[in-house]
Formats: sequence, C-alpha cells, structure tokens
Amino acid sequence: MKSEAELMAELKQLQAELSLLMDLPANSPEARAWAKRVLEIKESLEIKKH
Repeated sequence: MKSEAELMAELKQLQAELSLLMDLPANSPEARAWAKRVLEIKESLEIKKH
C-alpha cells in the first residue's frame, strides 16, 4: 500500500496530465482510466484519514 505522500505525488502528476486528455473524448479509454485512477487515489486518501 502506498503512503499518503506517494498518493499525493501521483495525484499531482495525474492533474498535470489532465491538459493532455482535454483533446480526447470523455469516454475514451485513456480518459476513463485517468478518472478511475484519480477516484482510487482519493478513496485511498480518505481511508488513510480515518
């Protein structure tokens, strides 16, 4: 399991990649995978807070 710092770093990287996804359709595999990973990280961070 990743530490909170690792998760935050990955989330920051994903946020930086968002501009690259803007040219893709929202239902593209890349966009769906990106959104899924962001939600997984946010969920992990919520679990670590409790």
